[in-house]
Amino acid sequence: MDDELLRPDPESLLKVANETESKKGKLTIFFGAAPGVGKTYAMLQEAQNQKKEGVDIIVGYVEPHKRKETEALLAGLMVIASQKISYKGLELYEANLDAILQKKPSLVVMDELAHTNAPGSRHEKRFQDVEEILKAGIDVYSTLNVQHLESVNDLVFSITGIQVKETIPDGIFLSADEVKIIDLPAKELLKRLADGKVYIGEMAQRAVERFFTQGNLTALRELALRCITSRVDKEVDEYRRIKAIKDPWPVTDKLLVGLFSSPSAEYLVRSTFRFASELNAKWTALHVETERDKNMTEQEKGWLMKAMDLSKALGAEVVVVHGNDVTKEVVRYAENHNITKIILGKPHRFRTGFAFMWRMLKETKGMDIFWFSHELRKSFLPSRILFNPWKGLSWGFLWVVVAAGVGQLFRDYLSETNMLFLMLLPVVLVSIRFNRRTAVFSAALSVAVFDYLFVKPYYTFAVNDVQYFLSFAVFATIAFFLSSLASILRFQLKELRHSEAQSAALYDLTKDLLVAQDKEEVAKIIIRHVRSLIPCEAGIFFFGEQREIVFQKLSPAFVLDDKELAVVSWVYKNGQAAGPGTKTLREARAVYLPVKKEDVTQIVLGIKFMKKDSVLTEDIQNLLETIGRLGALALGEK
Repeated sequence: MDDELLRPDPESLLKVANETESKKGKLTIFFGAAPGVGKTYAMLQEAQNQKKEGVDIIVGYVEPHKRKETEALLAGLMVIASQKISYKGLELYEANLDAILQKKPSLVVMDELAHTNAPGSRHEKRFQDVEEILKAGIDVYSTLNVQHLESVNDLVFSITGIQVKETIPDGIFLSADEVKIIDLPAKELLKRLADGKVYIGEMAQRAVERFFTQGNLTALRELALRCITSRVDKEVDEYRRIKAIKDPWPVTDKLLVGLFSSPSAEYLVRSTFRFASELNAKWTALHVETERDKNMTEQEKGWLMKAMDLSKALGAEVVVVHGNDVTKEVVRYAENHNITKIILGKPHRFRTGFAFMWRMLKETKGMDIFWFSHELRKSFLPSRILFNPWKGLSWGFLWVVVAAGVGQLFRDYLSETNMLFLMLLPVVLVSIRFNRRTAVFSAALSVAVFDYLFVKPYYTFAVNDVQYFLSFAVFATIAFFLSSLASILRFQLKELRHSEAQSAALYDLTKDLLVAQDKEEVAKIIIRHVRSLIPCEAGIFFFGEQREIVFQKLSPAFVLDDKELAVVSWVYKNGQAAGPGTKTLREARAVYLPVKKEDVTQIVLGIKFMKKDSVLTEDIQNLLETIGRLGALALGEK
């Protein structure tokens, strides 16, 4: 039988068409294994070639590192003067982003893509400056070393012993239009260093001692080549899909990594990203929010938020589900989303960890389970455990003492059976209110007090009847099941109330918006409902055809000045969130969110939390975006 005519993948063709028609600029990265291999030199050589061909090119920022050969290549190129930023008595110089955008050249040179901008800059990182330039339709040349890729940050640390703090999301590297590797053997690089062509004086000596060893450079070179190979593999696969070279398409792996509040969570995310890249597989980062989450310390919340942010930066889909049985929720999500491989951190506690591992292995069918281990440094260890056990133990002790006191008063009038039920009462109360550990402690204490006070001979722990051991077993069993059931019911009740409150609030919002007469009334309704759900001051901003603010409505204490207005305009223009808790314009007083419809920003919402330690969580952002969309929909009908 003749083979069927192979047809190209429509989605791949659409992607190519969109990229062709897009006005977005193209990013070219000059990529190397270490400083000194010649990335900036090669970039400026290419810039000179482009200038000779008539391309309108400017230099937005270049760090020549006092290398004469590099400085010579700047001759004849227009260099935009750096912007001076004063910070704590220091004068720092950064790329002048507004001047670059105003010039609007065809190509701009922006050295050191992973550079962290000075405090007070529009963006936290230079790669964000580059993204804004690309959105303006301007091509960009930039440089990057392998140690600045987020996914290999921990590998670089294990190789060199140096923690590189300036990193970029791998998505920037993978989505670049072109990556040119600038390679130099380790011996030649060491010779350049010795000749003073990389660093000068004492800096060169320290570099040799700490970073520039032949072993380190060889390992980093191999790591850089691996990153390039991974990128090329993706390009080849994309080409084969477009040309329909293989049919049928093979079933690909889909990975799921479990995120928990742990200092090793970021390591687990990076390991999963590398694993997914090797398999060319999609991956999801899943966190199961349990009752214990509300007792997390600020440090533990920080670990979890950093792991989630890193997962997003590395291209994962971040999902938060609610449930009190972590194993059950992980397995349920995996089964419903065709997950083939589950990656989890190796538990550090034997008893609870073994039970978790056993259940995961038992309940997952047709899925591979991987346990990744990571040795934690002492400085990473938590300052305290997730919850305070002394509160529950104190209440358990108090209730047992109260029950024992009541029993003493009526010991001569009640039988031993009645006394046994009386001592069971604090066990039931503790089991309903606190965790299993506290419940089992109360059960053991109740049995001991019962034996000591109410079993003859009194005031001894002597046991003449084996049945009392059975009593303890019954007490412990009741405590275990009651505490488990109560914990599940408490969590489900909390989630139900939260869900009902949000549903009721959105229902009321929808009703109010339906009867709103004009734009001002819609704005008032949105602000009122946002403030009723979140302790904050709020503002809403509408824009005209010329991208200017045509109408705004603010709650009474929402402070707005020229700087804040500039942030609002930037959010509308770029379609990205900005303000505290984001990576852009963090010095703003409020957080500003774009509300989009079909990827087009409709309005901008601003919120300023009442509490200083409040952060913009995924749930709050999703809620605000839902409110904003309802408002935008109502405006479209007015």
